[in-house]
Amino acid sequence: MLRFGPSADLDTLGGLGMRANIYAWPDVNRCLIEQQLAARTYEGAGFAALSTNARGLATLEYLLFYSGTENACPAEHPINAMGTWAAIAPDELARRRAAYAHAAAVDVAAQARALNAAWEPAGFRAPLETAGAGSTLFTTQQVAFSAVAEASFHADTDLKDLRLAVPLGLPGATARPEALESQWADRGEQHLRNNVLGLRTLLVGCVAGNNQGFDDMLEAAGAAPLATEMRADLDAIDAAINALPGDSLSRALVTDRAAVQRVHDAVKALTDFLKNEFTVTLQVRSERVAGDND
Repeated sequence: MLRFGPSADLDTLGGLGMRANIYAWPDVNRCLIEQQLAARTYEGAGFAALSTNARGLATLEYLLFYSGTENACPAEHPINAMGTWAAIAPDELARRRAAYAHAAAVDVAAQARALNAAWEPAGFRAPLETAGAGSTLFTTQQVAFSAVAEASFHADTDLKDLRLAVPLGLPGATARPEALESQWADRGEQHLRNNVLGLRTLLVGCVAGNNQGFDDMLEAAGAAPLATEMRADLDAIDAAINALPGDSLSRALVTDRAAVQRVHDAVKALTDFLKNEFTVTLQVRSERVAGDND
């Protein structure tokens, strides 16, 4: 979720758009995946050239966890109109899914190695560490600092909006379970926890990094109460997720929508803070927060 450096979009400073090769959600096209099953394109050498919404972890999830035999393509699509899909026996479909899953897993591993290589030893990490001291990418430390801080704003668009507001049907009161992340493995709640863990690591640090984070920068700027507020907001999100009934976000959305709404509201409290007090105090320069104060 926290995209900066090579995983960030191409319009971001230092971004190479590498996230989509690993995890393109919410851009997942089940019909396109099923077209590959019908044509067995996953067996070819050009697998990495497939659209990212038919590769990556989201595609792998569908292949491993969906057990139905129908497809999501319209009736007029060639794989249906020409009987291609109907001709695939259930056992053969299972074999194809396994083979496709293997190809997808191999590709994800390769893409992950490529992302790691794009960071170090002489990748994105070098210009980041030399910001303002000869870096060809970051002319000042403030520009580099803002590029990293800006990653936290994905919690607003990706976590608050895509993972919570859209499934909740906000604004409004009609839930949309079909918009939830992890439709087939039903790991939406675990994904929320990991998103918040990553966000906490970025904002307040971790043991491996001597617990250095943006909260320390707020304190150094004379805004210790804001650092305390930020940590309290993170704790409130964790508490709201822990209060969800069971471990299935899809079931919680149906049986206790108010509990999911409380997670959304807790995330919103933090993202509002990040877009306002955090940005102003630390002079974060970002295009992602301009005019966005919902």
